Amino acid sequence: MRCEICGKEREFLFLIETEGTKLLACQNCSSYGRVIKKVREQQNNTASGPGIRTLTEQTSKKPSQPDFELAPDYAERIRKAREKTGLTQEQVAAKIYEKESIIQRIEKSKMHPSESIAKKLENLFNINLFEEVKNIAPPAPKGTADFTLADMIKSKRKK
Repeated sequence: MRCEICGKEREFLFLIETEGTKLLACQNCSSYGRVIKKVREQQNNTASGPGIRTLTEQTSKKPSQPDFELAPDYAERIRKAREKTGLTQEQVAAKIYEKESIIQRIEKSKMHPSESIAKKLENLFNINLFEEVKNIAPPAPKGTADFTLADMIKSKRKK
């Protein structure tokens, strides 16, 4: 498989998220984003025929589990739940063992909560902060399958 950033062939890649975009990157390039999971390419000799390549995910999740992302209105959900329970930001922070300033920043959408903080808030307020992501990939344009970000940067430098 090829790294979508540098174009190098690798046995396994990492699915990373950088600036809201998910890319397959080698270990060196994975530092340019947040690693979501490790992906490995395997030869498949089953009913689909020999030599057909499939991707397998190396995660702790079951393959049938959907992916989840933080809801766009997470701050409003947290603030409304806190106000509904009558707790102050200071009290919420104490209950989940975090700083009050973190709760303030999260409620003002100035900070995305980490997964652990989001889970603590979900449990405290009995709310959902994550939404299922539908992975519908648009078809790749013809003739661009081997074109990587590194190729694009090189072509821009030539101009």
